[in-house]
Amino acid sequence: MKKIMKITTYLLTAFMLVIIFSLVYAGTKAVRNNGIVTLFNRGYSVVMTDSMEPTIQVGEFIIVKTISYDEAYRMVENDEDPVLVYKSSRGIHIVHRAIDISDGSILMKGDNPKAPVDSELVTQDNLVGIVIGQTMAFGLGKLLVNSRSLIFLVAILAFVVLLVMEISSIFKQVKERNELKLNAQFEAEKARIISEEKERLRKELEEELKKEDTTD
Repeated sequence: MKKIMKITTYLLTAFMLVIIFSLVYAGTKAVRNNGIVTLFNRGYSVVMTDSMEPTIQVGEFIIVKTISYDEAYRMVENDEDPVLVYKSSRGIHIVHRAIDISDGSILMKGDNPKAPVDSELVTQDNLVGIVIGQTMAFGLGKLLVNSRSLIFLVAILAFVVLLVMEISSIFKQVKERNELKLNAQFEAEKARIISEEKERLRKELEEELKKEDTTD
């Protein structure tokens, strides 16, 4: 039971480390390159501007799902007003709401009342996906936006330290198992020697007794 608990703890720890590192990596890449990182068949990024406030705050992580242009187009036609991600002509990923159809393309605008209608239209060529979720991730996104390289460096160092600790723990367990095995072998060898010595002494004693009987 204890072994199962240990394995479960290690797996959960490893899973959490992967999730945390993935979020930091995704956020840092988004902050540095305004890009999207794909993990587990979903895209992840950090919103850098206030153009979608109050719906999406600066520093929020967004989860992006890939959809076809036809699907996005139908959603706009049905007045569903999806929040889409597209890549602008400058190579920047834009997260805005689809508000209308214009000449077969999708017209976009941020939810912020001060945000103007986008000058670029969404087409089949530049559509990235649809936003299906968002989270502040305990403020991690805002830290990344404000601190950038420092946060990434700290996260990498923390990940390395935790990894070293886990490896050290594994080596410690292996060492303990080897010591237990050696101790068991030592005890078995000691018991064998003692048993053989007892047998030898018994035989010597028997021989001495036989000699005494012969003498008498």
